[in-house]
Amino acid sequence: MSNKKEDIDKYSALKASLEMMVSENQEIHHHFSSLLERLNTLENLEDGERRKQFLAMKEEGVFFFNGVDIRLLIKTNKKPLPPPLFFNRTRRRLKNTIMLLSSFIDKGRIPDGVDLKDEIEALTFVVVDENNHKAVAKFKDQVESLRQTPRFLNYMTTKEKFIHKDSDLKTDAEFIATKENVENGEELCEARDKELAKLATKLEKNEITLEQAEIQTQTLAQEAIHPEEDLSAEDAADETGDSVSDSFPLGKDLLEEGKGT
Repeated sequence: MSNKKEDIDKYSALKASLEMMVSENQEIHHHFSSLLERLNTLENLEDGERRKQFLAMKEEGVFFFNGVDIRLLIKTNKKPLPPPLFFNRTRRRLKNTIMLLSSFIDKGRIPDGVDLKDEIEALTFVVVDENNHKAVAKFKDQVESLRQTPRFLNYMTTKEKFIHKDSDLKTDAEFIATKENVENGEELCEARDKELAKLATKLEKNEITLEQAEIQTQTLAQEAIHPEEDLSAEDAADETGDSVSDSFPLGKDLLEEGKGT
């Protein structure tokens, strides 16, 4: 009888813990979604107006959630990304690179910037079966090859030289980095919603033991989204398009942390 009571108590505690995790995740998910909607609207504005409205958003403090800058939120114990998510995130970063590169071109900072822009755009149009592991790996190699070309390396050097000297370029870089981090955050929240819902369903239908449910709940709790230490939002902007080294099942990361695009 005592064992049955212990099981009931354990079940109730696990259920309450999952419900709390779901509520917390949904709250921050809503925040990410609302921000992304506003940032998507800004992306289509004229350069000057976009910068003005983005800086106004910063003044509003909308990028803070419970006192933490959500642009610095990351997921602990990151698992290798499945090929579809890895491919889509990488292609999105290529487009972000094009946007920032265009700002440098408009400023006349990169003489051969148009040619580099064309090369990057060509990659964004490559047709890839995102569910095919080998196809995504081939795309990854194409991106890596482009990043090692003289044109791209020259862009990297130029970016590092001028990103803090030109206020417009700095704002553009921060806007792009912010949008990318918000997009990634929304993806993480959406995936976490599904993981929590799946575990709750298994627990309710007795498809897993209480011990298994307890272990999975603890794992999900450890993988909660939290602020990255020792990195400011401005530092993140310096690493636009290349700030997160997503792991891929094949091993070597596509985007090496800290190099930026």
